[in-house]
Amino acid sequence: AASHAVPSVSVFVPTDPGRTVIPRASRVLRKEIGCGPCYQKECPPGHHGCMTQISVDEVYQAAVGLFQEIDGRLETDVQRGAL
Repeated sequence: AASHAVPSVSVFVPTDPGRTVIPRASRVLRKEIGCGPCYQKECPPGHHGCMTQISVDEVYQAAVGLFQEIDGRLETDVQRGAL
């Protein structure tokens, strides 16, 4: 999605969004913890903090906010006669 600038919610856990996210293409959710980004498939310290500290509610709120933003843009385009 990001490579085509399609708005999306991106959850980054053991990786760095600064290396892969296209600006303004995504809402990025990430928790800064001392051991990351580690880029490992298995959590070296074993606590999975970068994953467990992102709540379902945070992901949901990011998605709802993104949909509201997109809906607002569509309404504006329709009002201007662009669609």
